[in-house]
Amino acid sequence: MTVLLRIGLTPIAFALVTWAQASFGDRIGGRLIGLPVTTGPFLLAVCLTSSRLTATHAAIGVTTGQMAVIVFCVAYAWLARSAAPVTTTLASLTLALGSVLALSWLHGPWPLAAAVWAVIGVSLLLWPWPARRPPVPATSGTGARGADRPPSAQTPTDTPSGRPAGSAKLSPALTRALISTCVVATMTTLVPVLGARPAGVLTSAPVLLSIILPSTHRLRGASGAAEVARGTIVSMAATISFSAVLATCLPRMAVAPALLLAAGALVTLIVVTPLIERALLQAGSALSRPEPVF
Repeated sequence: MTVLLRIGLTPIAFALVTWAQASFGDRIGGRLIGLPVTTGPFLLAVCLTSSRLTATHAAIGVTTGQMAVIVFCVAYAWLARSAAPVTTTLASLTLALGSVLALSWLHGPWPLAAAVWAVIGVSLLLWPWPARRPPVPATSGTGARGADRPPSAQTPTDTPSGRPAGSAKLSPALTRALISTCVVATMTTLVPVLGARPAGVLTSAPVLLSIILPSTHRLRGASGAAEVARGTIVSMAATISFSAVLATCLPRMAVAPALLLAAGALVTLIVVTPLIERALLQAGSALSRPEPVF
């Protein structure tokens, strides 16, 4: 069972993420990437193979590591406006590492979750890109809309050879699935060696985002990468609730009810966070609106 979780669940999830990004746009792809598609299978495997205390420390580590994802996405959105994908990725990864080190002095899941939620709120409030832009269908490589877009902003269907979109996306999707599977399998195996909390932190590292954001940046421009980043950090609010609730419940109850409560918190936040994002969008628009001159 745990072997199936390690090598089966994560690549299926990322295949769905890749399909959703291609079919429904970068924002929806980011929303799905921000869900616990890697950390969820990792925590589930640890819960099924280790003690509840070990799983608790792993969940705290995952909560800590989410800060790296948030900082990476926010830094990428800001830096992509003026820097190339490689430079933006390296600088964002450096800032993400620094954020996790700065957060290491906090203990307990809720102080950690509160710190990450605060960064999410401030980031959305001060987002450097317009929060809403007309979606660009993945199949609109021709016609008036496709002709108006610069090459850097064209979709993956705009291939020089005119091949179908599926052939252009097969390799990236396979790469993401293989990497995500290796991350989950490796970290669950190394829990006894590294310790549960460091393994949880490493599982949360933005490895896949460091592939997805630069590739989107090259294909659809900096604004497309910013759409993925914004969608990711919106969903991360729910992902953090999953790991924080799990870390709180595991010392007090059995694994199954703890997982159910964590899943309930995840679903609740998935429903609520779009409303919070809308409120922050309105507040950010009010802050950026120039004062009337009398």
